[in-house]
Amino acid sequence: MDALSSFLADPWATFSAYWATVPSHVRILISFLITRTISGFIRRALAPRSDAGPARRGAVVEVTDAEAFKTKLEEAKKAKRLTVVDFTASWCGPCKRVAPQYAAMSLKYADVAFLKVDVDKASDVAKSAAVRCMPTFQFFKDGEKVDAMEGADAGKIESILLALGAAERHIPDPDEAAAEKNADAKKTE
Repeated sequence: MDALSSFLADPWATFSAYWATVPSHVRILISFLITRTISGFIRRALAPRSDAGPARRGAVVEVTDAEAFKTKLEEAKKAKRLTVVDFTASWCGPCKRVAPQYAAMSLKYADVAFLKVDVDKASDVAKSAAVRCMPTFQFFKDGEKVDAMEGADAGKIESILLALGAAERHIPDPDEAAAEKNADAKKTE
């Protein structure tokens, strides 16, 4: 009987006979790799989805070029508003994780201007701001940069805001307002 016929006749016995001929150190390595692969699949399947949906919009304004960036900083300076700029990238995992928290802060601190700059779309702005990594957050007061931080630490962003004098003043979430409006429209139908 050839190998294929014996395998088809009794697969477990054929595999066991072959497995016994494999050196023990190779068997250990193969077993480890199979176990690790399966546990990785299970871990990913059971992990909570932090970026399952799109980030909340909040009151974050996206800046696409140097002129718009300069204009937004000037507007904030005239209004005497603290400004936070999130330098982000669409491919950046930590940027995606902190985006919903940043959007929530934009609703919590209504007197602060929250800007977002995609470094791939507005590379001139990122270069002039000397951005080295993503995410980078820069804080401006009276049009001048007063602080900066690198990394996706929402708690640190908020502590810098508070240290610079930001006060909580909530504004309604535009996404939630639209959802409520749609729900009200369905009720009246």
